Amino acid sequence: MGGEDFIHWVKETFLEEEGVREQPSAGVIKCYQQKEAILWLIETETGKDLEALRKEKGDLRRMTMDLLYRHAGLRGPEIGALFGVDYSTVSQDRKRMRERVMLYPKLKILLKRLENKLSIVKI
Repeated sequence: MGGEDFIHWVKETFLEEEGVREQPSAGVIKCYQQKEAILWLIETETGKDLEALRKEKGDLRRMTMDLLYRHAGLRGPEIGALFGVDYSTVSQDRKRMRERVMLYPKLKILLKRLENKLSIVKI
């Protein structure tokens, strides 16, 4: 799509006010911003960018998929395309993540920390 400057230009040029229902394409821009904010947060917190997450299987990749689903509004096929996996893999990994968060307190703490920071980041 474009960088931050492009997104800012689109918002100023085409979007009148926050939450206008007659602009369904505004949701696409919002999802893009949220996706970028989540990926940026994961990278700053863990030092792993999207490319590293694509290569490794594990809790961090699962957590990123879950955050993208719940906080960015992306669906399974979109997340799957981002990580190079099938949408059913996204669903299974999100399920495994929920189970592992219940078993491992450190994962739960990391997830809560990321969610708290996402609520502070302006997206």
